[in-house]
Amino acid sequence: MVKKRTFLAIFYQHFSGVNITNANIVLPNEEYAGKSFKEPGYMWKGDASTEDFPIFRRKSVATFGVNELSNFQGEKLESPLAFWKLFFDDKIIKKIVAYTNKFGKSELKDRWKDTDATEIEGFFGLIYAIGIDHKTKLCVDDLFSSIVGLQSFYAPLTFSRNRYQLLLRCLRFDDAVERKKKPKSERLAMDPIIEPCKYGIKIWAANDLENFYLFDAKIYAGHDKEDAVVEKKLAEKVVLHLTKYLVKAGRTITCDNFFTSLALADYLYDKSTYIVGTIRATRKGLPGFLAKNKMVNRPAADG
Repeated sequence: MVKKRTFLAIFYQHFSGVNITNANIVLPNEEYAGKSFKEPGYMWKGDASTEDFPIFRRKSVATFGVNELSNFQGEKLESPLAFWKLFFDDKIIKKIVAYTNKFGKSELKDRWKDTDATEIEGFFGLIYAIGIDHKTKLCVDDLFSSIVGLQSFYAPLTFSRNRYQLLLRCLRFDDAVERKKKPKSERLAMDPIIEPCKYGIKIWAANDLENFYLFDAKIYAGHDKEDAVVEKKLAEKVVLHLTKYLVKAGRTITCDNFFTSLALADYLYDKSTYIVGTIRATRKGLPGFLAKNKMVNRPAADG
């Protein structure tokens, strides 16, 4: 019987390269190397050296698929900072600096000292470093503490504690001073208590079929009495809402049988927009024989 320590010794040598001697190891015959330990007729041989241990290889190995857009060639970047700059370029950083300074002056008056792009980028870097170091649950005093082992060693080297707190308080990504108050009808509030239901939170979405980007989305919040197209059914209202900026341009909309209907197709056709999708046999306006028969016999193709 092969003991557990035998297998541990074998795998330790195989992956570490350390030669194990004087180990009581028994190995399978090479002709049975590809068979499972549980298969009948499995044979073992004694007095084998560790160099004779066969390497078992799986015939099929699971691989991860890669989503590659062949028509869209990306930039050849090498450093993590270069990738980060794709999302936070100089234009975005300049706006963040301007909005942060404007809010800081309105909030703190003379206590505020203007920031710049270098300081904002350093602040983001410190935020990332705190997260990577798993110190997100430490309070600010502990992050900047002088006690060895408690603080984050790079935080005091980047900012003072007071400056870090001021930036954290005044950091803005839009003009908070001149921000227009939206009417209550346009506000969206999430209840922290979500009642269990079949779908959870349902979101209707419209996506581009060529580059796969999300064009528009709408959270389903139940019946809306103030809807401008209240006379339409839910499926039709969703399509009309998500495509209100896409019509009259000769585009084609693809959807499933929940949305497809003759009334919707006629409405979109009048706006130079086309629709492709399966349709339920019980939809209003279809011939009666489609609702009565589950399958429609089509004539065979010639040849």
